[in-house]
Amino acid sequence: MLYRKGEHLLGVAQQADLLAAGRGQVVLVEGAVDAIAVNLAGHIGLAAGGTQLTAAHAAQLRDAAAATGARLLVAYDGDRAGREATLRAADLLAGLDAHAVRLPEGRDPADVLVSAGARGLRRALGVTVPLVDAAVAVRLDRWTAHAGNPVALVDAVRDVAGLVTAAPPDTRARLVGLVADRLQLPADLVTATLLDAAAPS
Repeated sequence: MLYRKGEHLLGVAQQADLLAAGRGQVVLVEGAVDAIAVNLAGHIGLAAGGTQLTAAHAAQLRDAAAATGARLLVAYDGDRAGREATLRAADLLAGLDAHAVRLPEGRDPADVLVSAGARGLRRALGVTVPLVDAAVAVRLDRWTAHAGNPVALVDAVRDVAGLVTAAPPDTRARLVGLVADRLQLPADLVTATLLDAAAPS
């Protein structure tokens, strides 16, 4: 059987027994070495072989998370590429109980394992935010150069409208608060802008 990077998650076969038994927490990482590091920390590490998550990967992650019944963790590298990849992950994993791990700047799970050991990596994997919150933050980060420009800030709200309106109803109020806090805008202005952006043209 040929291995196609976009169709298979590294680690699914190796962790089949744990998944079948419904034990452990699934952690999505970028590379095979990171998946091994996560395994050594006592979790189920699965790797997409980079940041290019596909629909096929997402389907396997949904199955794996359903098997364990635990929250899915997305532990991309603590760099710009890793942060940007949360946007794709948030889109493909919408509706799933998924959290993004906030790794130290410039570090990946294997780095943390080497420097802090298995216990340190477990602690690092415990520092999370909901995946959609992380994705909204990444989009808002793109607008930091425009701080103080009211027109640009309203455009920033429009930029995250798709993420906010696609979130479950009980999540939207929190995201409105997140956007308002980050952009230093009134929550009612953020809400009105989101509603306007979501309205059919």
